[in-house]
Amino acid sequence: MSFGATGDPMRECESGMVFQSLSSRRDCTPSGVRQFILCLARLSLLAAWVSPLPGQGQLAVVSAASFRDEVAPESLATIFTTIFAPGTAHAQLDAAGRLPKQLGGIQVSIDGQAADLIFVSPGQINCVIPIGSGIGDVGVTVTRIVDGSRIAGQAKVRLVAPSIFSLNASGSGTGAIRNAVTSALPPFRAETVENPGIDKVTRLAVYATGLRFAANPDRTSRWVDSSVKIRVQVDTGGGEPVELPVEYAGPAPGFFGLDQVNVAVNPKLAGRGPGRLRILAGSSISNRV
Repeated sequence: MSFGATGDPMRECESGMVFQSLSSRRDCTPSGVRQFILCLARLSLLAAWVSPLPGQGQLAVVSAASFRDEVAPESLATIFTTIFAPGTAHAQLDAAGRLPKQLGGIQVSIDGQAADLIFVSPGQINCVIPIGSGIGDVGVTVTRIVDGSRIAGQAKVRLVAPSIFSLNASGSGTGAIRNAVTSALPPFRAETVENPGIDKVTRLAVYATGLRFAANPDRTSRWVDSSVKIRVQVDTGGGEPVELPVEYAGPAPGFFGLDQVNVAVNPKLAGRGPGRLRILAGSSISNRV
């Protein structure tokens, strides 16, 4: 993403992010942003069709955001498989608003627990890692319900595995970030004149997955603000990365497995031009966008 001086036009951004407008720590997702997220999900499905199948074994489990091979409880994951599922299916919520545990004739077990399913195709499954999954290398089984046949592998589950979504669904390039007040896409200004009140510092909403339990290792509640355990840095290629104050880090309301990090733009970034952003949670570092 790019940062320009207050009130001045900025150079075209090389990297950015998009999502929910949020003037407070948690807020309702505006309809325009909600449509954007749905569009991003469709892009992720398209990218997965051209992603390579696992080179070893019968399946590979990766983050649905970064495509790295580490995932976290209640994070969004993609399972690439040999051709296995009988067809393609998109999840529909039940009357209680829950995702299905069987979809397109497929069921997925992660560490012995049925995973919520979002999308199934012959070579790819999108799912949510169960909240109760063990930490470490855990077993993953995909079962074809019609005949009971199975394929198996492992997932590297970490308590925290931050991954940032990108707009081209590759895990790099332009990321999913919006101005948290105006919902504008990058490039961003250091100040947002539309902010209510006297505080005009630009706030950004960064969308990711795999970080919601950074401050709650017991996973007693998903609604714990993890901002004290999360750092966000922007590297503009000129010296040390610039830290952005984190005001909220945790689940994005209304979306399964999706996390958001709300940050304030550091005035040091004014006029610095293109930069790449990353999320740090302890020793875990996200992809850069």
